[in-house]
Amino acid sequence: MDNETVELAIQQSIQQHRLVYVYKFWLEGVFLPVVGGVGAIGNIAMFYIILKHDLGLKQLFRQLIILLLISDTMCVVSSILIFSLPRLLPSSYYLSVGPLLVPYILPLAEISLTVSVYATVGVALERWISVCLPHKQVPVYSGLCLIILIIMGSVVLNITRFFEYKIVKKVYLTQTYDEKNEILTVESTIFEPVATELRLNKTYSKVSTIVSLCILHILPLALLTCLYKAIYTAIKARAARLSSMTTRQRRDLNVAATLIIIVFVFLLCHSFKCFINFVELFALIKDSDPEEYWGAGMTVVVAVSHFLVIFNCSTNFIIYCYKENILT
Repeated sequence: MDNETVELAIQQSIQQHRLVYVYKFWLEGVFLPVVGGVGAIGNIAMFYIILKHDLGLKQLFRQLIILLLISDTMCVVSSILIFSLPRLLPSSYYLSVGPLLVPYILPLAEISLTVSVYATVGVALERWISVCLPHKQVPVYSGLCLIILIIMGSVVLNITRFFEYKIVKKVYLTQTYDEKNEILTVESTIFEPVATELRLNKTYSKVSTIVSLCILHILPLALLTCLYKAIYTAIKARAARLSSMTTRQRRDLNVAATLIIIVFVFLLCHSFKCFINFVELFALIKDSDPEEYWGAGMTVVVAVSHFLVIFNCSTNFIIYCYKENILT
């Protein structure tokens, strides 16, 4: 390989890294905090309205929506701390504060996301009961039991993530000149999160990836698809006799129609994260290093996935406001 070819390859690599940096900066450093910030404010406002006003909502539905709003807000805040602030404050936050938070905020973000996913499934289940089994009486304590089950299950599923990273302190010595033109040694300390032996263990990586893929993606997607197919069928069947229904039944059907939009957004926004898990699992099954498949394109896909997950956590209240089912 001659010098010109080597130089051209180096230039292409530099250009590629620049493009990746630009994409990640705009996706994670600009769009994510803007959309997430608006979503968090909207979620908090909607939480206050639902908590303080009687909107004629069923108790189970009300409790699950509150859980969804809280988990979405926590996921947004965690993602901004992990992905956005390091892009916006590369010198101070990225080198000092950010690394210290990763081993704790990253597992909390995963727990919040898992709670959000299964709160969405819980809302779908409640809507299915309300629309398809309108005369079924739901026990008063069922909402609290379901919420406890979702939270405890999410914590148990992600508890090992608290042991996947550790903080390493690194000290660098640099030499400079003072005002008297004498050599001055300056000590710089940075902190860096590094993977633990547990995280690097191939068996653990395979099991955690399979569990994440099945529990966080395939199972909820299958449940949501089945539930909302049944809900849509019920809505379509009752549309012809809408005039003979009570106001409460009409409201239930309207909210169910709104939730179909939410599920569609959910499916779209989580598809990239599901694809990433499939790539990781494919690499692990072949006993290959996932980094071999992690080129510039996959790095951008990860950034897109981060943004879409936060977009999903930030849009539920907008859809409700637009359809005027809760806020009016």
